Amino acid sequence: MDKVLVVGLLTIAGVITSLFLFNGLRESVDKTAETNQQTQILSGIAAQTKLQIISARNGDNGGVLDIWIKNTGIVDINPVTIPDLELFLIDVDGKWGEYIDYSSTGPVAGADTWTEIGFADPIWAPGKTLRVRVTLGANPMLATGYRISINTYNNVTTGGNNVTTGFRFQGDPSAVAPIIPTLSPVPTSTPVPTGVPTPTPVPTGVPTPTPIPAPTPSGSCSPTSPGAAPILNSVATSIGYPRQMLAINGDTSGASIVWGAGTANETTITTGAGGTRYFQIPDNAAPAIYPVALRVGANTSNIVCVTVKASSGTFPAPRIDDIGLHGRTATDLAFTVAAANLDADATVTVNGVAIPNGTLWSALPVAYQLTHIPATFGYPIYHYAQLKGVIQNPTIGSVLNVVITNHDGQSSAKSYTLPARWEDLDSDSDGLLDRWEDGIYTAPGGGTVNLSAMGVSKYRKDIMVESDWSAVAAPSEGVWTGAVNTFAQAPVLNPDGSSGIDLRVDRGQGGAFTEGGEVLTPHTTIWFGGISGGGYMNFFDYKQTNFNPDRQGLFHYNIFGRGSPRGFSGVAEFPVGGPENGDDFLVSCGSCGENALIGTFLHELGHNLYLSHGGLGAVPEASSWEHNQYRPTTPSIMSYRYQFGGTNQSCNTNSEGLYTFSQGQIKTIDELDTNENVGICDNNALDISVPSDGQIAVGVINSDTSSGRWGTADDTHRDSNQWGNIVIDFRNR
Repeated sequence: MDKVLVVGLLTIAGVITSLFLFNGLRESVDKTAETNQQTQILSGIAAQTKLQIISARNGDNGGVLDIWIKNTGIVDINPVTIPDLELFLIDVDGKWGEYIDYSSTGPVAGADTWTEIGFADPIWAPGKTLRVRVTLGANPMLATGYRISINTYNNVTTGGNNVTTGFRFQGDPSAVAPIIPTLSPVPTSTPVPTGVPTPTPVPTGVPTPTPIPAPTPSGSCSPTSPGAAPILNSVATSIGYPRQMLAINGDTSGASIVWGAGTANETTITTGAGGTRYFQIPDNAAPAIYPVALRVGANTSNIVCVTVKASSGTFPAPRIDDIGLHGRTATDLAFTVAAANLDADATVTVNGVAIPNGTLWSALPVAYQLTHIPATFGYPIYHYAQLKGVIQNPTIGSVLNVVITNHDGQSSAKSYTLPARWEDLDSDSDGLLDRWEDGIYTAPGGGTVNLSAMGVSKYRKDIMVESDWSAVAAPSEGVWTGAVNTFAQAPVLNPDGSSGIDLRVDRGQGGAFTEGGEVLTPHTTIWFGGISGGGYMNFFDYKQTNFNPDRQGLFHYNIFGRGSPRGFSGVAEFPVGGPENGDDFLVSCGSCGENALIGTFLHELGHNLYLSHGGLGAVPEASSWEHNQYRPTTPSIMSYRYQFGGTNQSCNTNSEGLYTFSQGQIKTIDELDTNENVGICDNNALDISVPSDGQIAVGVINSDTSSGRWGTADDTHRDSNQWGNIVIDFRNR
């Protein structure tokens, strides 16, 4: 199989850049220049690795330089990664510099080389010191200053990654040097051309101010206690912006909403079929507190109060995220259209023909913007909503070109292709045909999989995963709970009107799930491909032994491994190149804590779902901006900024434990014209420069990574709607 690998650095990810002054080639080294430590905080990781430069000495008339580096963390480092360090030496005048080649056999006559000295341990354990010797047979050092850079190198499938996190330091020869952060583990990296950006620490910016709440709106509303039917229990949320959709908890059957109930300006709002379960705050509602009630015939419910905030910016256009099917009757086909910021009274056309009697089917109110300033976002999302309509006599195999239009005239379009046979309908587009989800799937080889016993539904999206693990890397129950909850809370509306996605992981928990949870034969390292042996295990050898081929095309296969040969935290396939791709992913993060395992599991599964580090897509788009791992506008666990500690809802670039994918809300940032005074949202001043300069500035500002293909300030950072573009049907991508 042609595998599309997504790999990343785990073991050593850091660069040590130091200025050494050799005065008269004396034995001691005066270390000068300013200190600029960069710290990468890996939230939720119990085990963290750090390196510390202990000392450096030169001798042999400038022909030798020894550097001592100590593992001051609590995680073992795999010594096989040591030869991958790149060492660059340059004089302070900039007149001479070169990369020093690694030599596994020691000094080479007449050449400049480096090697580790006297290190024979099977691991580079915490507290142990690595001695590196640089032998300058061709260019011995003179009585001047030199700058040394030690940089990690990650030779991935398509070339390599130069991963750097640099700083300079000063102090006398006996001083303890600053800690060098090493990311253990560091998020996976997509196979892209040489020069993938550095894992850059989150910049230290000015304190992020809390958005100032709007003044309490005026108005009069006195809630009343429920009495006779109908009863209105609550409105979620009880606060919103004009045109924001809210949900009703009460006796909604046959009911309408009365806005301004009991006042001279009562307005009746009726949406949906069979009763109003959701409604939009009127477009012209001024900031105030309004009495709201349910009304069925002549009977009116108790009063609940709803607060309206002042509008912030222009209400955005709708954005179609999903098209689904919801049953056939004779020659008629019911369909659903789910979209962000869709009006309850929006119209829908299919292939240019208006669909009569389209109705609001479901909605998902979103509270996020209530604590933010929507006008400062690129695409603020107030709610998700779903329309349902009926297409008369559609042609099997045809393309349905769907257009929805809000009452302000703004629209969105998306297409849906019907299958070649009616029996191959997949109403929820999760890759599991309706007839399979209604009963039992029969594999080409004659074996069966009882999908209905696993709780799947043809009108609600399911993702099926089988997981096995090494005994030393067994995930806790909290990992499964965290991953399942992320998908359950997804801002995705299904054809049955429910929200979320069901992630079903067979980990051998019993019932219909008995094939996962295998404790694998021990290994030292694991990866995709290669020949198993000597402690190394090929992922696919495990799969061949433990994965039931009858599940091929239905389930993703996942392994939690002890570690990878080069220290990477995971690898995954993209759903491209055929039906056998996009279903395998590895978490090789044995030293990770529970939160980091949740993030890494979701990150690698995200690649199976066609998500990249900075947006969407895989090869042949691998050279595009979608793979930028550090853009400040992608609040997603697919980003290296957030894989381990989670993203946030705070308009900054900190990890705050929110494990989710992006919804495409953050405004675009042009590195050639950046204004840090307004930050990424809420007009919060934020230093997003990389490396951080500790200032709030305007102009050309690099804000993703300081080296590699994105290391110059010429990128445009856009947020991506990852949730609305996941590819669950990996068989037919």
